[in-house]
Amino acid sequence: MKPNSKEYDPSPEYIRELINSTRLTRKELGKVLGCDKRTIQRWLSGDRRFNYRDQFALEALVLAV
Repeated sequence: MKPNSKEYDPSPEYIRELINSTRLTRKELGKVLGCDKRTIQRWLSGDRRFNYRDQFALEALVLAV
């Protein structure tokens, strides 16, 4: 898997789909991504922008599960 920023999708719906696919809690996911569960909640609510680096990390994590 290689990074491809053309596939960047910061929508809360896509983020939720990725997070649910990991089967991790928000706290566990935060440890993996280096953020706290509040940041993840802000991504899901649309209050904070979800960057491509985190999207790629989540996609790689989903493929590894």
